[in-house]
Amino acid sequence: METTVIYVVLGAIIGTLAIIGIVVAVVRKRRRNTGRKGQGLQGQLPEL
Repeated sequence: METTVIYVVLGAIIGTLAIIGIVVAVVRKRRRNTGRKGQGLQGQLPEL
């Protein structure tokens, strides 16, 4: 029973990391498309 709990926890962590990665990728793509040329880096630094 203990091993199954460990696998469930690992699965939940991997799932959350995957969701966060997808969200970050989508946000970066949107910022690149909507951002003006030359101001992309300046716009991202203060947001981090």
